[in-house]
Amino acid sequence: MRRPEARFTIFLFALLLAALPRLCKAASIPTPQLIARANQHLSRDQPDSALFVYKKAIQQAQQKRQKPLQLQAGLGLAEVYVYLGDYARAKDQLETCVTWAQRQNDRTQLLQTWLMWAEVEFAEGNLSESETLLKKLEKRAQPGQDQSALAHAYNLWAKIYSQQGQSDPANAYLQKGKTLALQLPDKTLAIDLLTQLATNYKNQTGALIQAQAHLEELIALREKTKDQRNLIADHQELADLLQQTGDHPKAQLQLLKALLLAEAVRDTLQQMELLFSLAQGYLGQNQTSTAEVYLRRSLIMAMAKKNDYKIAEIKRLQGHNRAKMGNQQQALALYREALTGFERLGNALESGRTLVLFHQPAEAQKALIYFQKALEAKMANHEILGEVETRLELAKLQLELKDGRGALRSLQNCADLATQAGSRELLLASWNTLAQAHALQGNYSAAYTFSAQYQNLKDSIYNAEQTRIISEMNARFDNVALRDSLQQTEIAKNRAELSQKNLLNYLLGGALLAGALIAFCCFKTTARAQNNACKPNKWPHWKNSARPINCAR
Repeated sequence: MRRPEARFTIFLFALLLAALPRLCKAASIPTPQLIARANQHLSRDQPDSALFVYKKAIQQAQQKRQKPLQLQAGLGLAEVYVYLGDYARAKDQLETCVTWAQRQNDRTQLLQTWLMWAEVEFAEGNLSESETLLKKLEKRAQPGQDQSALAHAYNLWAKIYSQQGQSDPANAYLQKGKTLALQLPDKTLAIDLLTQLATNYKNQTGALIQAQAHLEELIALREKTKDQRNLIADHQELADLLQQTGDHPKAQLQLLKALLLAEAVRDTLQQMELLFSLAQGYLGQNQTSTAEVYLRRSLIMAMAKKNDYKIAEIKRLQGHNRAKMGNQQQALALYREALTGFERLGNALESGRTLVLFHQPAEAQKALIYFQKALEAKMANHEILGEVETRLELAKLQLELKDGRGALRSLQNCADLATQAGSRELLLASWNTLAQAHALQGNYSAAYTFSAQYQNLKDSIYNAEQTRIISEMNARFDNVALRDSLQQTEIAKNRAELSQKNLLNYLLGGALLAGALIAFCCFKTTARAQNNACKPNKWPHWKNSARPINCAR
């Protein structure tokens, strides 16, 4: 009988022999394939497997002295640590990668390492350390060759300034990054930067023109990449900005473009929303018949989708449209259908808004009850924007019912909440409604104060917008003037060059003509001389030459 220790040793030896081919096969995998396999594990959300394979790749690259592959695997390992949230190990690994890259004098990988390190510092909230690394990157990079690294660096720089509340430097870095990203074959980063620029300017006071310009540039870029689904949203956003600046025809045109794209991709939900938005736009322009056509098309799609909320919303707008046409009975019938739909859904806010449209005392009292219910629900769910909207609806109805005290009670903290939510539109509406409520109560001093605040903010927004527009127009005018002056300079330069060429041509032609005349004269002289030499001698010459002969004779 064998001892148990011997049997266990034999078992381990057999197990090792069985696993040896697999181990040899694993050891024989080329390093690039190991890195590719690790990348696949990481993309499939398998960080543990990726971690093991990256370490194996680093070890194998060190043994085979494959320094570029060692650096590549090291960066992958750092990315795994970032994925796992282990920023300390990630920074240690990145520091090692910096050393490897500097030894190899590999600028591209060094820039990539600094960029990843800066992103880690930014994720930890170390903004100054992140900016220091970005400065190193910018100093070492070559703009003609490292566009990708620089564009990503400027994007991160913009995030740093945005987090510090400095919008102007953030937008400047986004602009620099966008310029570089547009030079890359892959336009994904350029699209992201343009989207961020449009969003920043949209949220900035008096910068709607810049937001529109960047959205138009974004739309043009998406059209090249044929990204139709995102194009729909971009056209809708541009239409919203155009409506805010009062350019309703262009806004309708953008919505029509979005509708055509939605029809092309067969997105019925988007078609329904766009048809409804188009109907709202035409209704605002008093084109009631056109609005009715779009409302009917939208209603058909809403019924096909069985979207009860949208059906009720469309019927309410149809009622408003019929009221504008003068068909009050049809309008009331549609209002009741919409009210039934909202009540069935339990939507107190929209039910109250629909009841207000009846303009009848009984319905107004019911609307007050619905608004109170909606306000309680919004406050319980901590929906700040929804709470402000509901308070404003409630206060407006109370003002119609001449309940100034109730309106003031409803508007309590409304302006503060609007400021907290960062909505200028709701803040303007809050101050305007507060001024009306105080005036109804006879508090004219308070009414004047809120009215002045409302007007000052409105004027500041308008003036800022006008200043932006004027500066844009001046910049365009300056560019046109500069272009015209350059064109005139170029024309004058071309004319001077042409005059010089003509003068040279004249001189050259004259010289050639003179040369031809001289050559012709020389030719005639030579020909005459040759002719004279070939003619026989005349008598006097012969007589003189023969005289000695006759004497000799």
